[in-house]
Amino acid sequence: MTVSNRIQGVDEAKGIAILLVVVGHVWLGLYSSGVCKETKLFVWVIDWIYSFHMPVFFVIAGMLAIRSVQKYGGPEFVGSKLRTVVFPYLVWSVLQLILQRAFQSNVNAETSSSFVTLFVAPIGQFWFLYTLFVLYLVHLVSDRLGMPAWAFLLVTCGPYVFVRGSFWPWEVLQGVAAYGVFYALGACCLKWGDNKAGWEKLPVWAGGVALGGVALAVTYGWQKPLWGKLIVAVIGSGGVLVFGCWLGRVRWGKPIQVLGQASLAIFVAHTIFAAGLRTVLIKFGLWQPEIHFPLGVLVGILGPLVLLAIERWCGFPYFFTWPSRPHSPRP
Repeated sequence: MTVSNRIQGVDEAKGIAILLVVVGHVWLGLYSSGVCKETKLFVWVIDWIYSFHMPVFFVIAGMLAIRSVQKYGGPEFVGSKLRTVVFPYLVWSVLQLILQRAFQSNVNAETSSSFVTLFVAPIGQFWFLYTLFVLYLVHLVSDRLGMPAWAFLLVTCGPYVFVRGSFWPWEVLQGVAAYGVFYALGACCLKWGDNKAGWEKLPVWAGGVALGGVALAVTYGWQKPLWGKLIVAVIGSGGVLVFGCWLGRVRWGKPIQVLGQASLAIFVAHTIFAAGLRTVLIKFGLWQPEIHFPLGVLVGILGPLVLLAIERWCGFPYFFTWPSRPHSPRP
């Protein structure tokens, strides 16, 4: 967290984004299991959340990575991502796959994946970690080639054009094409922020206008064309970052900051907790969405936080990442 602590509002923005991830996955899970129906409100909320909640994670990743890429050598940078991205990807993908197979009659997910295919075909929400690791490697190569952040952004715009076609032989590459532009934009955002003091002090109403604009775009379907999707995602990501910076300046923004600092744990584990609760409630004959939804979101957040607390209490730091080692900046 050393880098993120030097960028005001990033933890809070991650907290907002991970909350939206849990809300979206819980609601979609309720729909897939027949607990709730596909109403106009359901479709609108899901479209609003999904129009920007993952792009903002890639924007933040680019913001945080650019300093690490420039400060540390290639082996140290790759090693840190193996510990904090690849390790949780493998551990929690295997665990989720085991649970899906053990309770396949009670889960909504496809269980045809094998432990071997996890190395080339991520399951469920873990596509994000796989795609992110590939983008880290691409970023490292671009840095070694001396490519400035703005040039990296231009390069990532090219593959984005082909996102919706059948051009990509590997689904992960399609994810890189779809989200690389947001990662590169994050790197550029940090450069802009470093060069212009006070960039993080945009008024909170600017964030409200941005997210309100996303709501308007979703209402009228402006986010459906490829470039409309890109513009709406950028505006939504900007709105989340502005709200994150504002929450970083107010005392009661601390709970959101805590969620942001625990975002990796929540991301990899929330599905297991939320799906487990949904299964138990259905077994007891409880099908009311007004019971499922708030409890699912609550358990999806609190469950991983409890695991983090247990991890610290028992001194076994291997639940979500492989412990880091001290490293030195490259000369």
